[in-house]
Amino acid sequence: MRTLLILFASLILALGPGVAEARALTGVRDLVSTSQKSATSTHEITFTVTTAVPASGAIVLTPHAGAFSIPALFDYTDVDIAVSNGGPFVERDTAPTASGSEDGVSVITGSNGSITFTLNSTTGVSAGERVRIRLGTNATHEEAGDQLMTHPSTVGSYRMTITTRDASGGALDDAGTRIAIVNQVRMSTIVTLFPPERLNGLPSGALSFNNATIELSLNTNKDGTCRYATSTGVAYGAMTGVFSFTGQQLHTVTIGGHANGTSYSYYVRCIGGDGAFNEDDYAISFFLEATPAINVSTGQTTGGTTAVPSGGGSGPFPSGVQQLYLATIAVSGFASPSSNVFVLVDGVRKATARANALGRFDALASNLERGAYTVSVYMVDNQGRTSASYTSTLSLQQGTTNSIQGIMVPPTAEVSALAVDPGTPVIVRGEAAPGATVTLTLTPQGGVLGDAQRFVATTSDGTAGTSGGWQVTVPTDGLSRGTYTVRARAQFAGQSESNASKVVFLGIGEEPSPDLSARADINGDGKVNLIDFSILLSSWGRDDEATDLNLDGTTNLADFSILLFNWTG
Repeated sequence: MRTLLILFASLILALGPGVAEARALTGVRDLVSTSQKSATSTHEITFTVTTAVPASGAIVLTPHAGAFSIPALFDYTDVDIAVSNGGPFVERDTAPTASGSEDGVSVITGSNGSITFTLNSTTGVSAGERVRIRLGTNATHEEAGDQLMTHPSTVGSYRMTITTRDASGGALDDAGTRIAIVNQVRMSTIVTLFPPERLNGLPSGALSFNNATIELSLNTNKDGTCRYATSTGVAYGAMTGVFSFTGQQLHTVTIGGHANGTSYSYYVRCIGGDGAFNEDDYAISFFLEATPAINVSTGQTTGGTTAVPSGGGSGPFPSGVQQLYLATIAVSGFASPSSNVFVLVDGVRKATARANALGRFDALASNLERGAYTVSVYMVDNQGRTSASYTSTLSLQQGTTNSIQGIMVPPTAEVSALAVDPGTPVIVRGEAAPGATVTLTLTPQGGVLGDAQRFVATTSDGTAGTSGGWQVTVPTDGLSRGTYTVRARAQFAGQSESNASKVVFLGIGEEPSPDLSARADINGDGKVNLIDFSILLSSWGRDDEATDLNLDGTTNLADFSILLFNWTG
């Protein structure tokens, strides 16, 4: 018995050092271009390495056996492999066999195949690094892929397994992710049920008198052609009124012959490129104010007849006064698609609009007396985040229409975590006008411009996507502990940048300790002045993140004191 125990112990000692327990990879996902059964599809597989894969080690992808099919011509040109250490992914070069600078790719084709990446003899993959593997036509590094794997022919959930190995072939980590395969969905049967959605109809409400010629306008959520009638219940095909500018998502027509003191309604129906048309009316209604009376005076009357002063007058004023035509401000520009846009005039909300699918918005603030005004424009995006404001000051003359065009509403921004350990990446995301490049600036609190780090949103084309959403991963390696300010700006190519987003505070190695003085610049224009004061007054007594400078839950006198202390004029 003693001899057997000694042999058993010796066997444990002999095997112990060579036994390695594989751990799970983290953050594993497989993004496919379609989930339809029997379809060909690209794959984008990402995961985070738990145990470092050394140089000459390997990464093996094994699709669900008997389900996915790898075509016979699939080779190293149909795959890309890239690695990220918290920043942008860096592509690695590939070849049929590994070398000192290239990773070797070997493929077993068919329905029980696999793809093996043998890392080059110089560079491995460190623990904590993120790996991205693209399979198919989305592999474009060095050579463009032209082969695609085929999905299973049966609906269900299927596994993609990833295994990492050391240089001698020993297992390191492994994990898998599930891919749901579904029946084909024919979108055409759905689209035909939805004709163009109509929104942002203008003008509306009361308009200044003597505006005989009026421009009607509206937006649709997709390209379409619109017509109008002056009575309800007219079918689209029977409408004789046509918009002079139509066929896209903005539709306008100029109509004359309007009289003071009269209400008007125009009923709009549209048809999409797929033939789906509106069966209900969309009303654009407005009222032209009456011509002001010029027969009132505080002078004495005789026999019930009011004396009319020379030159006319209106209202209870000595000798009468000249009636002033009211002014309007037309505001247009770009924000996140489908976001709600608000227009404040001297801190009071005067107009709202909803950005269309291209991010375009138009709004009209009317019935303004002559004088100087500060106009502020901000948006609430699709996630409920409020942007900083675009601001402009202008002087209005009586009876004028004043335009502020080409506004780029500042982007919204938020961080994935308010505090992270040094070296831990943090994700910053938000929304902006589609097609705008978003630049993110990370600055130590109280630091100077030279201390700032800048990043560009990591979307497929370097701009905000068609949804307006943007995202960038910020590495924190090398950053000292403390509080940092995060701001984002949006810009169309060749044009000026937007104002900065609301400041977001990020703590590295500690909870952030915001400098409340920095929050006094509410609209992010680099100054604390009457514009910020107007915005603060518009939210007085409310829990508004932008104007609650000391973050106590209410915009009140304490916040006003902070603003005055930091006043720049």
